[in-house]
Formats: sequence, structure tokens, C-alpha cells
Amino acid sequence: GAVEVINARETAPRVFPHNLLSGCGVPFPIVLLCSSGARWIGVPGELRGYEEAHKRHGRLPWKALFEPTIKLLSEPLVISPVLGKILHHPSFSEPGKRLCPLLCDGGRFLEPGKSFQWPALQRTLRAVAEHGAAAFYEGDIGRALVEDISKAGSSLSLEDLRAYKAEVSSALNITLNNHTKVFAPGPPLGGAVLMFILKVLEEYKFNKASLATPEEKVETYHYIAEALKFGNMLRPHMSDPAFSEAQVPVGTLLSDQFAESARQRIDARGDHQLSHYSLLESLHKEQHRSLGTSHISVLAADGSAVSATSTINYP
Repeated sequence: GAVEVINARETAPRVFPHNLLSGCGVPFPIVLLCSSGARWIGVPGELRGYEEAHKRHGRLPWKALFEPTIKLLSEPLVISPVLGKILHHPSFSEPGKRLCPLLCDGGRFLEPGKSFQWPALQRTLRAVAEHGAAAFYEGDIGRALVEDISKAGSSLSLEDLRAYKAEVSSALNITLNNHTKVFAPGPPLGGAVLMFILKVLEEYKFNKASLATPEEKVETYHYIAEALKFGNMLRPHMSDPAFSEAQVPVGTLLSDQFAESARQRIDARGDHQLSHYSLLESLHKEQHRSLGTSHISVLAADGSAVSATSTINYP
């Protein structure tokens, strides 16, 4: 069957400060290191993306998709150990104080095991379930969002929300070992980098014996780790083709020659300098990082498959 990509990444508001990068002190791809504050809030697209997916492939009524979560929100939610660690982490605790109306008791974050309720989220999901994504992008929810974040300095507007559209495109694809087809989204999403990593590893011909002994297992994991390092250095170069020329054309990234150039640099060492893993002329002195990304993959009984990646950077 066909494989398609629905790109519902955030976009920049139509009006935004053009000097946002001036205070970063590092090259553009490392912008996440300094991109905090309301001025960096983009136009959220995820809900429009799910709406597009439902229009194209949905079988259940739209409303039915929200009912389990709405029901869950009728009961108290419990602070998990992981959430507790995040809330009390030094880098989060101060900016996270904005969440105190929801997650605090007497000005202090709730401890793991304590419960809280989230009626506002339940009301929001009910509105979206009843009226579709328009309840968010064109209704009272969007207006309340714009009013709230504008007080903190955001330039996001109702016009930005109303104008947002998810984009549908064909997936990239490669063939590994002459028989395995791999599909992934193209830039600005990271699928091409994943394909590059797989092409680097392809020639090692991993099989069951590659994990048979401790020595072979260490060697196999070493090759995988080294390939991931090369891929990580390419991630910041996945610019959005709608707004800028690709720093690394996809054809180059997925070529046999490019994968071979990485393999030639992989040796028994794992302690190389960061520059060793850059296959490009421009080197980065800082480490690219992303916070708050989650991913889910679902296989259905009829053979269809869906994967979704979502990121909410914080604070």
C-alpha cells in the first residue's frame, strides 16, 4: 500500500521578532539551547495533523477518539515518579512555577504518589470532540490561548491559528539488503537521518550471531553507537525545504558513497572528538539537543501502520 507523511510541525507566527537569534551566541542549529520564553512559541499544528489523518483514514467517529481520555480525566491523576523528578529538577522548578495552579500544594510541587485533577483539559477535549479541531483553531480555546501567551510576550495571533494547515506528502523510501523497504518522512523531519544510519549499518550484515557472545555483542553495539553519532551530527542540517535550501540534499544523504564515508571513520575507538563525526565542512562546537519528544508506533490487524512523533520543548 501507499505510505504518506502528514507534517503538522509548528510554524512561525506571521509576525515575530527578527532578532530572536541575536542573543543566542551559538550557530543557528543549536538554537534550542537558548530558545526559551513566550517569543519562541510557534503555531501549534498537531491537532490539525490528527484531524487530517482522521479525514483521510479514520474509521471511528472523531468524537470516539477522545472519549477514553475524557473518561480518564474524570478521576484524579497521580504524580508518577518520572513526573516528580521533572517537577523537582533544578532547571525546571523555577520556570515550572507557572504550573502551580495545577500541580502545587501550598506553593510547592506535589510529590510522587499525590493526586490532582485537570478539569480544564477535560473541557478542552470535550469541545474538540464535539466541534472538531476548529474549536481550538477558530473558537474560544484559541482566543484564550492567544490572550494568555500574549501577556508573556508572544506574537501568536488568531489569524496564525486559523491559517494553519497540515501538509501531506509522499514518504522517502530506501531498500536495505536488496529486499527490505524502509519508509520515513523527509526534511524537516528526521527520517532521512534514520535512513542514513541504517545504510551505514547495512554493510555490517548483523545477524543472530552478532549477539552470540559478550565480545560480539560489545562490537555490535559499538558499531551501532558510532553510526548514531554520525547521524546525530546531521540532524541540525535538516532544514525546512519550504523556507531554505537544504544544507545536505536528501539524495546525497542517502547515497552509498555518503554511508561509506561514515563507515571508513568507524574504528575500535569510541572516544573521538565531536568533529570526527561531522561529514560536512561546517562543524558545530555545541551539542544539539531536544527536550520533551515522544513517539508511538501502532500496527493494526488489517496490516495498516501508523507512527506519530510529538515534541513539547520546555520550559
